[in-house]
Amino acid sequence: MPSTYTLNNGIELIGTGEQSGTWGDTTNTNFDLVDTALDGQVSILLSGAGSSGSPNDLPISDGTSSNGRNRMITFTDGTDLGATAFVQLTPNDSEKIIYVRNNLRGSRSIILFQGTYNASNDYEVPAGTTAVVYFDGAGTGAVAANVFNNAYFDSLRLGGVSVTNILDEDNMASNSATALSTQQSIKAYVDAQVGSFDTLAEVLAQGNTTGGTDLAVSTGDDITFADSSKAIFGAGNDLQISHDGNNSIIDEVGTGNLYLRSSHLYMQNVDSDPDEMMISAIANGAVTLSHNGSPKIATTATGIDVTGSVTMDGGSSSGQFTVDALLKVGTASGTEGGEIQFVDSSGSFSWFVDVNATDAFRIRSSTANNAFNIAASGNVAMSHRLNVAGALNVTGALGVSDAINYNGASNFYVRSRLNGGIMALGTETTAGDLYYPIVIHGTNEYTQFNTPTSEAMRITPDGYLALGTTNVTGTLATYAHAMVIGDSDTGFGQNADGALDTFANNQKVMSVTNNAISLNKNTTVDGIINTINGTDINMDAAASGQLKLDGNGYAGAIALNAQGMNIYTNSASRDLIFGTNEIARMRIDGTGVISATNLIKTTNNGFEVSSDSSAHYWMRNAAGDARALMYRNAAANELTLQAYRNSDNAVRAILNIDPENENFTFITGTANRLTVNSTGLNVTGRVDSTGYVVEGVGAGGVGLTHNDGYGNASVTFNHVSGTPEQNGASARITFNTDTASANAAQMDFQIKSSVTSGTAVTAVSKLVIAETKVTVADALQVNGDIDVISASATPLHVDRNVSSGAATIQVSNSTHTTYFGTRSGGGFAIDDDADLSSGPWFVIDTAGQVGIGTTAPQAVLHVADAGAASDDFTAMISAFRPSLTFQDTSSGTNNDWEILVDGGDMAFLYGDATTGTKLANEAMRIDDSGNVGIGTSSPLSNLHIEDLGNTVSQRIFTSDNVSNAKASLLFGTTPGARTKAAVEMVNSSTGNAAGTLSFSTNDGTTLTERMRIKSTGDMLMGSTAATANAGKLQISGKNGHHCATFRNGNNGGYGLVFRNTSNSVVGSVTWSASATAYNTSSDYRLKEAWVPMTGASERVQALKPINFAWKVDGSRVDGFLAHEAQDVVPECATGTKDAMMDEEYEVTPAVLDDDGNETSPAVMGTRSVPDYQGIDQSKIVPLLTAALQEALTKIDALETRLTALEAV
Repeated sequence: MPSTYTLNNGIELIGTGEQSGTWGDTTNTNFDLVDTALDGQVSILLSGAGSSGSPNDLPISDGTSSNGRNRMITFTDGTDLGATAFVQLTPNDSEKIIYVRNNLRGSRSIILFQGTYNASNDYEVPAGTTAVVYFDGAGTGAVAANVFNNAYFDSLRLGGVSVTNILDEDNMASNSATALSTQQSIKAYVDAQVGSFDTLAEVLAQGNTTGGTDLAVSTGDDITFADSSKAIFGAGNDLQISHDGNNSIIDEVGTGNLYLRSSHLYMQNVDSDPDEMMISAIANGAVTLSHNGSPKIATTATGIDVTGSVTMDGGSSSGQFTVDALLKVGTASGTEGGEIQFVDSSGSFSWFVDVNATDAFRIRSSTANNAFNIAASGNVAMSHRLNVAGALNVTGALGVSDAINYNGASNFYVRSRLNGGIMALGTETTAGDLYYPIVIHGTNEYTQFNTPTSEAMRITPDGYLALGTTNVTGTLATYAHAMVIGDSDTGFGQNADGALDTFANNQKVMSVTNNAISLNKNTTVDGIINTINGTDINMDAAASGQLKLDGNGYAGAIALNAQGMNIYTNSASRDLIFGTNEIARMRIDGTGVISATNLIKTTNNGFEVSSDSSAHYWMRNAAGDARALMYRNAAANELTLQAYRNSDNAVRAILNIDPENENFTFITGTANRLTVNSTGLNVTGRVDSTGYVVEGVGAGGVGLTHNDGYGNASVTFNHVSGTPEQNGASARITFNTDTASANAAQMDFQIKSSVTSGTAVTAVSKLVIAETKVTVADALQVNGDIDVISASATPLHVDRNVSSGAATIQVSNSTHTTYFGTRSGGGFAIDDDADLSSGPWFVIDTAGQVGIGTTAPQAVLHVADAGAASDDFTAMISAFRPSLTFQDTSSGTNNDWEILVDGGDMAFLYGDATTGTKLANEAMRIDDSGNVGIGTSSPLSNLHIEDLGNTVSQRIFTSDNVSNAKASLLFGTTPGARTKAAVEMVNSSTGNAAGTLSFSTNDGTTLTERMRIKSTGDMLMGSTAATANAGKLQISGKNGHHCATFRNGNNGGYGLVFRNTSNSVVGSVTWSASATAYNTSSDYRLKEAWVPMTGASERVQALKPINFAWKVDGSRVDGFLAHEAQDVVPECATGTKDAMMDEEYEVTPAVLDDDGNETSPAVMGTRSVPDYQGIDQSKIVPLLTAALQEALTKIDALETRLTALEAV
């Protein structure tokens, strides 16, 4: 069997019978791996911090050496990683204990984890510490933890001292040499002692073993005063020394003076190392003031000594510096002297006046040397520009080493520079920057032309013009005149014969002379080559303007004239050849003969002609599905044309032309169908013509006569021998189209009975179809339908004289028979009885009234319930008024209904129809404007409903008034005060407001909108405008009022329930009679892979609770910054730090008319706004609970140890 590997350290387990001859190598490797796992140590250099999603890998590889197997691992870095490092131990099912040392720079921690990253399952190793870390190998949910978390030690040796216990003993009564005190017990003991001995005398009595009341402080001990506490000296509190939290203060508040006495007095800066001297006073010596440790002013026996410059503020007499005696600045002659410095108000620019080592007096600035120099000889020199605003008069020569600037009225500067053989003409840009458009180099003998940023053109000493470069090289350098562009070997040159040559990368590509252009390279023309506009170019070798091609003495050309485009050669012995794929396909020789190697084809899927080696010519269409072959049979001297069927490639038709025998033959299949020769026409088969046609002779023959002299045609059918149209005919159909004859236009079907050959028999007409009628000689039997269509008054006449006197038509199927016709007493009826009298289903009486379900109709239309015992339920359309009446005679009165047209309105009435008059009670009316009234005969709107049974009539209107186009439903008591409540459509044909529905109520004086449902489905309550990203429901409360109140009749239950897309409850808000609870799903059946929380205390310490003020109202509260809390408890916060989102907003509001109709839609825009993070602080409770439990566990352990120590 193959090898396997141990789970935790990847040690290879050799399978039975495996690795014969090499198992020792594997075993030795395994011992090495075990040795590494037991005592191995490694230093790992991290090149990056990684992240929780992409950490540094610490692997334990099966059967091979890997860093994760070592017992001791030290992490280092080359430079500061800049962030906390993430390290993942793999695989996630190996249990491992590792000593980890964090030697990272920058106080960077290391986050260790094993499975899928989870902040509650990792372990953080702080910088500069060593931890023993246990990885539990629990797969994706694996936990990394400190081995010593919640560890118990019987004793601990620290610095050579054995510690056996930690005591929480406030009075320190045990006085143990092996027990440590808790912070709380030490604080309690000290507080108790300070509380008992609060005066200096008491403290001295307790702590001074020498006796007396003097305070003796040992070397290294301090007396500490809190901020604003003072050390006070003197009976009158004259001298006070204190620190107010910001400054240290020595106050002399008594009547005397403050003396600092010493033979040597120094004031030093305590922050300097060594201490920086600020003021020093030496007995019988100097008092010195220093700046930054350097002496600046010192007293002398004769005055003061100043080191450095003296700076004074001007603008007042206090800032003036007056010298009544000699002011001497400088040192001995021949060396650099002192100087006088003038500094501007900002301190960034200075002017200096001094005398240099050559006794020259000079004025210079902090940015230039020797701006103005007067030598000992009296010569004046200026080393920079001389700007002259007006006239400049110079008696002698004017030498300028930099420039002359002229500032004219237009502020335009012209400058010339003479320096090193260079003359430059310059100006300034609009931004005030100086540049020189033209520079003449006298020494190098060239002139350059510049843009504000670079050189644009140069004229070289050889007279060449260089654009975008500084030199001319290659073949162009041999020309007398040349111009280069960009590259020094690309441009134009004029040779000795006057031709203009064009070069690209030192290759001549074109030459232009006075009569020709020569191209030396492949030429691509993307456009038109024009020759001579307006002039025909004929096929004449001497014609000008032709596009001519010469080669090896042969010439061809393209010319253009009124006849078209001409392509030709210049010799009758030269053919014009057309080819593809470098193969000749068609040729036109010198005599004009056209020859093609294969095929002649027309365009648009037309006709193709090709020939083969046997002089056969094939003709086909472009699709290839219709083909014909034409060839000449030399032996028979015939010309044959064969047509082929595409499906099977068979010959289907042949035409043979035999000029020798004067024959013309058509063949289909294999038989001759038509032969034309000198004797006539021979046809095999039938022939259709406009004359007399005969097919067959004798029995079964059919004859057709075209015209019998009267414009008639006939078809005869024989069943015995004979000639058609004679005594042999047994049946005949005649067609008479001569309307002038006695029979007029008709079709006559005739039969001859007992036909004997040679015997004439009179034909008998059985069916005649004329223009106005159809005549059947005998009985007519129809097995299908009969359709009778005629303009005649009586297209179908049936007269049946029976005892009842009724005339009927019978229609039957296999199960039932129906009769319709004229009743004996008159009128029309439909019944299932032949005499139409047993109880007709449908009756039209002699007055024209129609009855359905009744034999005696009482109105134009009278419908009764024929199935009932009596006519209890009827409906009638009245003849004397436009109405439809529904009558119920089964019981009582006022059970009848009538629909009546009344003055252009349609009224719906109910009452007693037996009176024969209009019913008395009106229930609904639709007036001629389309308004519907229910309970009123005068509707004021599209729908007007009144409660007639109420003492105070309640009315519902669909609009505010009859002229208002706004779609609305209004509720009121009277037409004059119908604004108690309203449901309205916010009228808008365009824009985002289309389809918005508003709900309003009246508070007694004003109809006010209370709720709105937008076209998007969003619901607004208390507001007509949606707040950005408010969601589907927005509730706005007034100041001092609740936005929403939820109340359950049982003083408890669910107020709000939240469900996911699977309809499972994921959260709710519930309440009881006295409290509200906010719930989120937490059922154990919804969870899996849960593990105890560890490291909660450290994570809680990572939280950063703060007290802050809300920007909206300045109120201060305690809480967290969402993104900081999210780093510790990711699930407690939503969103991303500094995220933005797009928000739609109203740029320009909609314009409404007086009726509230939108005349101009709102203009909407989109802007980017903050997408604020949110925090659910309840999500931090599990972490706080776990941290508290960890703290309680530690407290319990400490109490146990304290009890044990107390028992010692």
